[in-house]
Order: sequence, then structure tokens, then C-alpha cells
Amino acid sequence: MPIGDKIILKQVLRDECLPALARQAAYFSVGDVRDWLRLRNLTCPPALLREYLSAFMRGGVIHDAGRGWYSRIAEPCALNEKPVARLSKEVAKAFPLLDFTCWSTEQLRSYGHLLLARFAAFIHTERDAMSSVAARLRDNGYDIHLNPRGAAARQFAIRERTVVIRPKPTTQPHDGHLVTVEGLLVELFMEVRA
Repeated sequence: MPIGDKIILKQVLRDECLPALARQAAYFSVGDVRDWLRLRNLTCPPALLREYLSAFMRGGVIHDAGRGWYSRIAEPCALNEKPVARLSKEVAKAFPLLDFTCWSTEQLRSYGHLLLARFAAFIHTERDAMSSVAARLRDNGYDIHLNPRGAAARQFAIRERTVVIRPKPTTQPHDGHLVTVEGLLVELFMEVRA
């Protein structure tokens, strides 16, 4: 591809393609970029397209959303850690070598269509440790539900300091003992499905 064509292609991407895709949706993929170019009878070698998209990310034109996806949104979603910070510290102090993660419905408070009045926290840990963690937290005044399923799940009610203890998935995105946004979305999907 001649240098002049490369310059024009880069300008078309920056000035037309990316703004058009960003207006259509908050997120778009490299496939969406290729489709946009194809509809206009423009071609760009994959390596050159990756190079241009990387340059646009460095320049703040677009932002990385992971795995070939891009966004017009500059700031990644971050969960409020405060609702589970105390619980996480308590469990980590009582079981310093335990592999666990936690999250709370309170972390979703500002993202829901309905306002929640009570919140439940979830701890995911090794199956062998679930009973020990439950006993320790129950002694500390928590309302514990040990992996409720079936009838127990249907009768589940959120009270003060409600904690649900579940087996830890083998691959759950987390940052220390706190579940990340991606991990939380997967967890919510699995909860609804179950």
C-alpha cells in the first residue's frame, strides 16, 4: 500500500469510521471497523489496522475494552469496594491462607432499575472451607446462608448482615479478594441461570 493511501486510510479511520461507530454504540469491535471499511470499498491489512487502532488508543481517540473491542468511554467501570471491605478483612484475618473472593449486591446499587433496601454479600471459597467460614461469620453476627439451592434458595430472605457462601469457580476474575466487574457479571449470569 503506497504511503499516500496509508495516510488517507488513517485519516478516514480517525475522522469518519471511529466517530461513526462510537455514535452507534458505546462499544465496537475490530470486526465492526473492518465491516465499516468493507462497506466503503476500503481495505486495510490486519497488521496495519491493529497498528492504527493502537495509535488511536495511545492518542485517546478510542479506548481499549479488551479482546479486540474498543470504546468511546475513557474510564473503565470500577466497583465500590467499601460494601465488602470489612467482610473481606474479617475473613482474611480469620483465614489468612484461604483462597476466597467476595462481592455485594450493594456494589450494584447505582446500576439497577430498582432501588434495593437490603443487601446480601457473597463469599466464594473452596468447598472444604465453606462450613468453617460460615461458622466463623455466624459467630461474628452475620446471617449466613451456606450455598442455598432449590427450596432453600426459594425461601431465601435478606436480613441485616446477610452473607451467602458459595463454592469458588475455578476461573473468576478478581483483584485480591474482591470480584472484578467482569467476574460480577459472570456471577450474576450464573445466579440467574441457576
